[in-house]
Amino acid sequence: MWLGEISSCKQEKRDLIDDWSTNTDYRRGKNSDAESDATRLPFAIDWAYTKTKQASLFSQVPQVIVNSEPGEDSPYKPAFPVFQKRLNYRKI
Repeated sequence: MWLGEISSCKQEKRDLIDDWSTNTDYRRGKNSDAESDATRLPFAIDWAYTKTKQASLFSQVPQVIVNSEPGEDSPYKPAFPVFQKRLNYRKI
């Protein structure tokens, strides 16, 4: 039973290796098989897009505002500012 599973996994890996190596070549800037490593770009093609995405994701983190429903008198209301401060605190 196990030998069949193992051989199935190995075959699946062999089928995927070509796609993985092609993907790696694209990430390294090698667009086709005709290009050599000596002529490829020293950075990934989508480097600018990756940097833009990082900046948009991590540049600002929204603040959480804790409050109760209007007209609701909660016994926890004095703890809201403390909880909000702790919730929004983060180490950089």
